[in-house]
Amino acid sequence: MLAVADQNPSIIQGELSATLAGERPHMTPAMDGSATGGLATRRSDERDGRARWIYLTCSGVDLLREPERMHERHVAESLGKADRDHLM
Repeated sequence: MLAVADQNPSIIQGELSATLAGERPHMTPAMDGSATGGLATRRSDERDGRARWIYLTCSGVDLLREPERMHERHVAESLGKADRDHLM
């Protein structure tokens, strides 16, 4: 869910649910958990008060990027200093 929101920064909760082939009643508790955990926020649409825009927080983005950073650290650690210096 967070990855889809990250790839679609202007997405409404209903669209997010449809993209994930989920049912709207199941999306609300999942979003509640993400919001409570500080990973995403929801903002009401100014024109349609029923619609909620989904935005990742910095914590949500960091969580998504962590596997990539771990891989980069692993690769860097497995290279010798000369190879790291050459690549950088």
